[in-house]
Amino acid sequence: MYACLPARKAIEASQVCRTNMDCQKDFVPSLCVTPSLENHTRLIRVKHPPHVDMLFVGHPMHLQYTVSLSSFVPRHNFLSIDLPVVIETMCKYPLEYSLRTTNKLFAVC
Repeated sequence: MYACLPARKAIEASQVCRTNMDCQKDFVPSLCVTPSLENHTRLIRVKHPPHVDMLFVGHPMHLQYTVSLSSFVPRHNFLSIDLPVVIETMCKYPLEYSLRTTNKLFAVC
């Protein structure tokens, strides 16, 4: 038997279970089901109160590359939430360029 469940409704309306016994209420039998996903993909719920939970479907390693966490909270509206990443990137480029130039000089000698 196959059935399609809306992911957000299924996650928000139910509790986490490991066995069918976890789902029983008032002696009414229930089933504990997990999403059927291909390969190593997973359905992951990321909680970040007070906002709505973020749902991610994919390889767990990809979540690391698509989501960034920061404790930076801009004090002014004109500052971007991405400011720390932009500053880090701008500092990294001259350093990498100078290292590459230095390596080329040593390669010539």
